[in-house]
Amino acid sequence: MSEIARRPVALAPLSPGLSPQTMAWVTELRAQFAALGISICLFSRLHPIDKGTVSRYLSGKRVPTDRWFLDKILALRTASGESVTEEVREHLTNLQLAALQVAHPHEYRLRKATDELDIAVTRWKEAERYAHNLEQQLNERTHALEAVLAETDRLRVAWDHDRAQFLEEIARLTEQLALARGRALKTEERVQEMEALLSQLETQQPDEGGSAADIVDDQVSWRSATAYMAAAQSQVVWITSPAGVAIEDAPQWRAITGQGLEEYLTSTWLGVVHPEERQRTENAWREARREHNIFEWNCRVRTRASGYRHFEVRAVPIIRHGRSRCSTPTAPRSS
Repeated sequence: MSEIARRPVALAPLSPGLSPQTMAWVTELRAQFAALGISICLFSRLHPIDKGTVSRYLSGKRVPTDRWFLDKILALRTASGESVTEEVREHLTNLQLAALQVAHPHEYRLRKATDELDIAVTRWKEAERYAHNLEQQLNERTHALEAVLAETDRLRVAWDHDRAQFLEEIARLTEQLALARGRALKTEERVQEMEALLSQLETQQPDEGGSAADIVDDQVSWRSATAYMAAAQSQVVWITSPAGVAIEDAPQWRAITGQGLEEYLTSTWLGVVHPEERQRTENAWREARREHNIFEWNCRVRTRASGYRHFEVRAVPIIRHGRSRCSTPTAPRSS
């Protein structure tokens, strides 16, 4: 608005016959227009309105039926850098409606009806937008629920499958456990029989040193005991001296652990015990040999095919004339 210079605007005096409502409205309207600093002619050139209508608005002879004229004046003031608050806009609008109601009652009713219609249309559109938003949310929730139900059905099927599989495995393991306990009981009974037999032989042979025939009898007894235990419980059996040194090869054991013959004869079965458990196992094994006690132990053992697995180890000392002749450790299949 460089061509619009701020200069005083000369407006004709107001007629004293105007109603108080119209007088109040026109006074405020003229103050807002005068603050623009432009003439009626320039305003008419800048906007699609003739200067006669502008003159009638500013003289109070005609009250605008809509807010167009007031909105243009306030827009020009805002464009020139002056702030117009909402309170000022509402005050001017109320003055215009009061003047319109007195000056033009019919047009006032039309204006009120139009304003109410505009408000109703606005509210209707807002309600439509709100309903559309709710519809979108409902569709999203419905799709989400369908996805959750589908996933729940899938998980239920998977759960039923896993449950049936676990029940089957539990039944199979329960049956195997019962068989294993039965075999263990039979083996223990056989060990007790062998111990009683050895005690009887010891009573019958008081010779402390023992003869070559005794050693042969011991070896036969070892073979019988180990063969019986291996058959009774599917155990892997090996024989060691009282010092824990392997007396002979144990092919079944080496087939499980992958030990070579030299490695087995050198380190015996302890060579494949898990490093974290080896020291404790060696200590317990040494203590059992010193005290001539039955050795029972659970430890992790390295296998050829699948890393470390748990084995139950049981060793029975063979005593002749108060001296330990050998031990027969047995290691059942891993549990």
